[in-house]
Amino acid sequence: FPSHDTNAMQIQDWGAFFGLMKRTIFLLKSSGKTLVVTGHIKTDKDELTGVLKSFIAVPGQMADVIAGFFSEVWLIKREMELKGAERIPVRKLITFPNGPQDSSLGLKSSVGIKSGEVLDLDKVIKLINQ
Repeated sequence: FPSHDTNAMQIQDWGAFFGLMKRTIFLLKSSGKTLVVTGHIKTDKDELTGVLKSFIAVPGQMADVIAGFFSEVWLIKREMELKGAERIPVRKLITFPNGPQDSSLGLKSSVGIKSGEVLDLDKVIKLINQ
């Protein structure tokens, strides 16, 4: 990769990358270790409904199926909350789609993390390692 003189991947490179990524993910999962993958999302407007929808930011069919490769798929949102007279940032784990804008992310939790829970890394690690 890539198949061209530039360092940027072209659309035709993503098909081969999808196969390589799929094999790599399943190989790593078969090791029995906890695999954590982070990514970004992109938001596009659905032309039929006009609703803004979020997708995992990879092109092509990989965006539609990659969530199915994992048992946990979370969206971490940073919100400002009022604590006394001060606004503080709070990170929340979203594990269930909050309307059509999140429906394409494949959000789920097999370890019972409720949607909207405040991110407590120690608790998350404990749940994952059960």
